Amino acid sequence: MYPPGTTHTYSYFESRGGKFPYVCFFGLQYILKRWLTGPVVTREAVEEAKELYKHALRTDTIFNEAGWNHIIEVSVGGAMQARTENQEE
Repeated sequence: MYPPGTTHTYSYFESRGGKFPYVCFFGLQYILKRWLTGPVVTREAVEEAKELYKHALRTDTIFNEAGWNHIIEVSVGGAMQARTENQEE
């Protein structure tokens, strides 16, 4: 969890060497359009996730329902507020 009052985060990933001298970056557009476009977080989705956690982890104490409900309350129609910057695919 992020500390109370957090409004922005920054994340990145990179290849730090290995077998190949270069990396072919692809697939981000599909993921963004499929999973993060439009109403992503809804009450129905939260309930479904809550049940999934309960059955998969055999406990109902781990799922942060209050956090997800907060996202619903501050979102615009369930849409995630995010900006991405990435290399061209």
